[in-house]
Amino acid sequence: MDVTSTERPRSTSCASILTALLKEFEDWHRHSATAQNNSLQKGSVQQSLLLERCDPVAQIVQIYGTRSNLAFLASHPRARLFAELLESRFSSNVFVTLAWKDDQLVSVIKPFGIETVAAALKPILWWLCRCALPICLDLGFLIGDVDLTELGDAKICRIVGGDALTSVTVSDKLVPVLQELALSAAAFVSLATAPSKLLRLQTLRLRNFSIAHLQVLRTVPHVEELHIHGTMGWLDVSQLDSACCLRQLYVSSTELLSISALLQCPRLELISVHSSSLRNVASITEIAHLRKAVIIEVALSELPNFASSKTLECIFVPWCRDLTTLSSLANCSNLSKIVASGSGVCSLDGLSSCPVLDSVDFSNCDRLFDLSPLCGAPQLRILCVSGSAVRNISGLAACPFLSELDVSWSSDLEDISPVSGAPFLHTVKAACSGVRVIEGLNSCKTLQYVYFNHCDHLHSLSPLAEAPSLCKVYAKGSGVCDVRGLETCQHLKVLDLTRCKNIAHVPAGLSHFLK
Repeated sequence: MDVTSTERPRSTSCASILTALLKEFEDWHRHSATAQNNSLQKGSVQQSLLLERCDPVAQIVQIYGTRSNLAFLASHPRARLFAELLESRFSSNVFVTLAWKDDQLVSVIKPFGIETVAAALKPILWWLCRCALPICLDLGFLIGDVDLTELGDAKICRIVGGDALTSVTVSDKLVPVLQELALSAAAFVSLATAPSKLLRLQTLRLRNFSIAHLQVLRTVPHVEELHIHGTMGWLDVSQLDSACCLRQLYVSSTELLSISALLQCPRLELISVHSSSLRNVASITEIAHLRKAVIIEVALSELPNFASSKTLECIFVPWCRDLTTLSSLANCSNLSKIVASGSGVCSLDGLSSCPVLDSVDFSNCDRLFDLSPLCGAPQLRILCVSGSAVRNISGLAACPFLSELDVSWSSDLEDISPVSGAPFLHTVKAACSGVRVIEGLNSCKTLQYVYFNHCDHLHSLSPLAEAPSLCKVYAKGSGVCDVRGLETCQHLKVLDLTRCKNIAHVPAGLSHFLK
């Protein structure tokens, strides 16, 4: 088959196309000295591989699709054998593909009926073992009870099931090699009749959880990442006090009262809590190795004092509407990122004292008016207040490393001249804002991109004249009527004035942008 052809083959299966391509790339890889003369180009390879949506390496080509990666796959016996396996041995009741999981190739097998699981997979177990690819068994389409005891020899590392899956039975051989489970709590309990045998289980995702299931978690020794969603009844996490390996905990529950027991988890680095009933998170500051805290829609009026925390790097408090201040984060020595989008925050006092604070997001904060408390923040690079009520950005030019400012959809903000002279400002996003004053932006020596789309009150772009690094200006649908001076911007490559109805005259040096 001519693999460079752009025409769809009529009688050749997708796996045959894959096999032919792999063999072709193997030859190319072997004769790399003549690679430049090879007739296969990346575009034609993608065309051939994407003829069928079910192609097992289409995703790989799209994401990692360079010649070197496919050449590696071509000489990879597991991928070759898997392609041959796809060619003729899988039942039509099973969907199979390859995916990347934790930086390795994984074969994803998805049966469409309970009666087909063993029937479809048993005849190919020998092949699956020879492929030596970890298997993810996706039971998302199945309901009721599933028996996998006949698959003991398969290298199944991950089992995923939907809410309708009530129980899963596996062999004693399979239990010790499972690394990840994503199931309803009831299905997990049925599988974990002897949870202490889950020796390699590192990631556990549970839905429809209740307090009755917590006792089982105490006996799962090596879980490092635990997700609990959709709990039924009050959730008491005190049963996790013996989770000696737990590093990441994600809890989504409307009935979580306390997290104090987590102080006993010696390796806990990340905690994510989404709960409308949680009122007190004071104990979170005492978690010895906490690096990231995510607190979503929690009814908090203030955060505990993190000043003594030497490990906290990121804190997320989105949509905590009762939270009005973040002053308790002042002087937090390792804090680099704050996300408080949609929260009730109205004061940023103290944040400029965080020595390594790099990125803050206060988008959609409708009570936040003033950014001046951030003046002089020593490491602040990215500041997002899109959709907020901000009116004053005074002092931001004193942030020595500020590189990106996003005030888009901030309808109350009229003047962004206070950032003029910021030494490393690279991007200003002000689309759909109330901005009308941009004087001084041309003094920002590193400014390259500005976005003023649909800024109805902005009439002149002339203050950008002679901006030394400016290369792209977007003002589509804005009120701009004056662009004089932009022809002096030596690096200008894009000037978008689409649907700017007020422009009467464009200097000759800019006319080519309007063609």
